[in-house]
Amino acid sequence: MKDVIRPATAKDALSIHNLHTRSVRVLCSADYPEEIIEGWLQGRSPEGYVGIAKQEMYVCERDGAVVGFSHVRSDMLIALFVDPDYARQGIGRNLFEHARRIIRRHTSKPVKFESTLTAAPFYERCGCRRLRESTIRKNNVYVKTVWMALPERSEPIAGASKEMSKKEL
Repeated sequence: MKDVIRPATAKDALSIHNLHTRSVRVLCSADYPEEIIEGWLQGRSPEGYVGIAKQEMYVCERDGAVVGFSHVRSDMLIALFVDPDYARQGIGRNLFEHARRIIRRHTSKPVKFESTLTAAPFYERCGCRRLRESTIRKNNVYVKTVWMALPERSEPIAGASKEMSKKEL
């Protein structure tokens, strides 16, 4: 059961889209009412993942299936989602560690990013600091979020898998 993190390609867009919408509907349902989730996801399509063309998105594959993805710029974590069937199996932590290494290669400055209410405890376990709660507008709904600060150290975080793809950036 080796996980491979690799750059996302246009062929991954549908898998990313399906995983993303399913993850939000299943995992975030404990923290957000259905009408907020449906409003948040309204209008999403595989073509909307522009980070793929910008080479800012990565997928985690297990046994050839996309089980998680991240969207990472050199200065910010944009998104990180895991298929609900694979939650709590180290995939999110591996994607987070991968994203953190990319960011830390480009800057040592404090880096803030926005998290769902659902993911905030995960990020705290990864060493991030909770800064403040916020609200953003997605389509016609207001979604509560949490601003987090990325850990500033560059060594691996406790519990992160050492088994990563050789193709990592």
